[in-house]
Amino acid sequence: IVVGLAALLTGIVLAAMLIRPVRALAKATRALAAGDLSVRVLPDRFDELGELGHAFDAMAARLEDQAREGKRSHEDREQLISQRTGELAATNRLLREEIAERRRAEAALRESEQKYRELYEQSPDMYVQADAVTERIVDCNQTLCTRLGYERSELIGQPGQMLYHPEDLLEL
Repeated sequence: IVVGLAALLTGIVLAAMLIRPVRALAKATRALAAGDLSVRVLPDRFDELGELGHAFDAMAARLEDQAREGKRSHEDREQLISQRTGELAATNRLLREEIAERRRAEAALRESEQKYRELYEQSPDMYVQADAVTERIVDCNQTLCTRLGYERSELIGQPGQMLYHPEDLLEL
């Protein structure tokens, strides 16, 4: 009976010695799985269970380092994205300003061209434009058409010399 009780007591002590580190490892594993990357077993044994505890702690430390590096990389990417977004916004503002300026310049040019066209058409002087190479009429004002008795369409494309008296052509 004494031997049996001693064996039973030894079995209980040995079971407690084995169960305690296994339970600590199971608890740490659940905490790690739940997202607590700082959890450690901190084994105080040098047998296989202690080796398993050290391996768990090393794995948890690597996971924590990787998560920290991932967070740092994420923050760096967020900062870079924010910087690029600011640069793009500034560029877009400049482009909008350039577009607005170009539209103003185009409107001013159209207005200037319209004024020039009105001056050209309504001038009491006769104006004609001829191609420098072919010497053919490319445009003329209404005053020229009225004074010479032609329609504009009759003059466009004709040689510029037709506007001069044949005797005057000899002097040119």
